[in-house]
Amino acid sequence: MRGGGAARLRVLGIDPGSRFCGFGVVEDLGGARFLHVQHGIIVLDAAAPIEERLAVLHAELMRALAEHRPEVVAIEDIFHSRNVHSALVLGQARGVALLAAAQSGAQVRSFSASAIKQAVTGSGRAEKDQVGRMVNVLLGIRVTVRADASDALAAAICGLLRARVPAGVPSRALPGPGKVRPLGAGTATADLERGPGGARLAPDAHAERSFDPARHLADLIAAAKGRSRGARGSAPWRPGRGKGRG
Repeated sequence: MRGGGAARLRVLGIDPGSRFCGFGVVEDLGGARFLHVQHGIIVLDAAAPIEERLAVLHAELMRALAEHRPEVVAIEDIFHSRNVHSALVLGQARGVALLAAAQSGAQVRSFSASAIKQAVTGSGRAEKDQVGRMVNVLLGIRVTVRADASDALAAAICGLLRARVPAGVPSRALPGPGKVRPLGAGTATADLERGPGGARLAPDAHAERSFDPARHLADLIAAAKGRSRGARGSAPWRPGRGKGRG
């Protein structure tokens, strides 16, 4: 059992893709506290046949699911694409992710891109870079790999927030990040390079960071801007840079 105490809801978010698949794990500490557990990217060989890539993707997702044992897996719905081939390949990758999640025994939740954006930024029409910045601020981390990891963390945050909404409540009642203030926990770095068949998990920072609902979204943005001006030390805060913990 994780932590050896009372059961805590853990959500693994997946941003599926046939070349890059992001994943992110966030845990509910109870009350108003959340914990960032891990995030990374499964990188697949672009030169390999699609069936081999999908097999490797399935194996890597099953590995991550077995390691983190989430109660809920949150996956973004397929968006509309003008490129039929791209949409078909993405659908295949998403199907593999759904299969792996179902085989793990977790509850599977699908969310539209607008619902995920609404949960993280307060706007269902936010741009991708806005989502990434708010994930950094809300979880108190610095995602240094591709945006796929930020998107997966955003899906996980959405899954946690939706799990708190009673059944029958419309999605517009989903709580957003406007009452969230990050706490100043430390980070630890680790190498995630691994995987069969040429797949690898791109290295990125691991962290255990928690936050409490407290203030308006503007406070978060102001705090982030303060860090970018070096308010928390001599080195200015920049996305993609983090401090390791020995």
